Amino acid sequence: MPSTDMNSDVGESFGSWTMGEVHAQAVVDAAHAFSPDGTLVSRGEDGAVPTDAALITENMVRLAAEGKIAARDGIALNVQADSICVHWDTRGAVAMASAVRTGLDASGITVRSFA
Repeated sequence: MPSTDMNSDVGESFGSWTMGEVHAQAVVDAAHAFSPDGTLVSRGEDGAVPTDAALITENMVRLAAEGKIAARDGIALNVQADSICVHWDTRGAVAMASAVRTGLDASGITVRSFA
């Protein structure tokens, strides 16, 4: 994965905020590709929903460890996220979630609930 950093910070799009008594968490969808400008790739485009669990795991471990995620062209985007999401209707979701969790554990990253 190339290590070129993009100047813009995706965390601005996915920031954590508080509204009254409700605290919203910034979530990154593990199985959704990012464009080089930090936006999500439209689901209508080829490659918008990656299915390679190993690459997704590598990307999510890097996100948790370094605050960076690879755009689909390989550019490293700065991302502030509180949570990683794997949608249940994504093909291979259970195996993907398991692979991501195993990768996080193997990298010494603590997984915890928000509560």
